[in-house]
Amino acid sequence: MGLGAFVARRIWVSAEPAHSLTSAASVHPSTYLRDLPVGTRAYIVGYDRVFLGYCGKLLNMGLKPGTELRILRHDSAGQLVEVEVGGLSLRLAKPEADALCVETALPSP
Repeated sequence: MGLGAFVARRIWVSAEPAHSLTSAASVHPSTYLRDLPVGTRAYIVGYDRVFLGYCGKLLNMGLKPGTELRILRHDSAGQLVEVEVGGLSLRLAKPEADALCVETALPSP
C-alpha cells in the first residue's frame, strides 16, 4: 500500500502510549491553506491525491512544488483563499486550495 505525501505527514509514530501524548493536531500544524493565518509564508511540497484533477490547473498557475507563496486573505465564507506567488495575486477556490500540500518551513534542498 502506498501513501501520498498528505496522508504520510498526518501519521505520527511514537513509543509513548497514546493516552500520554498531546493531540497530533496541536503538535503538527494543518497543511490546508484555509487554516493558515494571513501573512503566513508557505512552500508547496506536492498535491493531495484526492484532488489530482486540479494538478494541471495548479501547474498552469505556477503553483508547482518548491514554489513559495504568502497568504493574503481568506473570504468570510471560507470558499476563497487569496495568495501571492512571485509578485502576483491568485484567488484559489476551496478545492484548488485544498489540493495543495504545503509546509510553513523551508523545504530541504
